[in-house]
Amino acid sequence: MFRFSILFFCFLACGNTKTVKPTPRPKPKTTQTTPKPPVSTKKSEGIHWVNSETLMPVLEFAQQEQKPVFVDFYASWCGPCKVITKEVLEQPYIYQYMNEAYLNFVADYDRESGKKIAELFEVPGLPTLLFLSPKGEVLERHSGLITPEKFMQLARSAKNKMK
Repeated sequence: MFRFSILFFCFLACGNTKTVKPTPRPKPKTTQTTPKPPVSTKKSEGIHWVNSETLMPVLEFAQQEQKPVFVDFYASWCGPCKVITKEVLEQPYIYQYMNEAYLNFVADYDRESGKKIAELFEVPGLPTLLFLSPKGEVLERHSGLITPEKFMQLARSAKNKMK
């Protein structure tokens, strides 16, 4: 009986003379090695803020683009932050310059990620403005209220330090 079983299975295995071609393997998808650009949350007037919870993807893209990064530490409850937004950052000559020369990022202090970034850069309080190199080095720093003229001085000074 055992011999019969072996012969029967051999017959079944060898009896099929139809050749089976292996299906080709799909080619693996290539992964993108360069970081994707952060998405801008505004396309019209005003500063184009990058849409990211964390600073690292912004810095990676800044390295690729060789652009400095402007970081605005902001909170919804911060009155002076709102003054800077209205009286400084909404000035056309400022936002036009910043959109061209910088990647602009808001570190939202109401979120845990914003608090961690603030801790990393030793932010003393709000509002605080940082101008960073693409590597994350602080080029200029300002805490408290600021005039549009002083803001532009800091922005230009930080940009010049990149050269």
